[in-house]
Amino acid sequence: GSTPVINAISFLLIAGTSVFAVASLWGKRKS
Repeated sequence: GSTPVINAISFLLIAGTSVFAVASLWGKRKS
């Protein structure tokens, strides 16, 4: 398996990407 560090980094990348996508969608909707 992968080390906890790699798991944490990949999780942060995925979470950050989805949060950024939702934020940009929300911003477009508001304006």
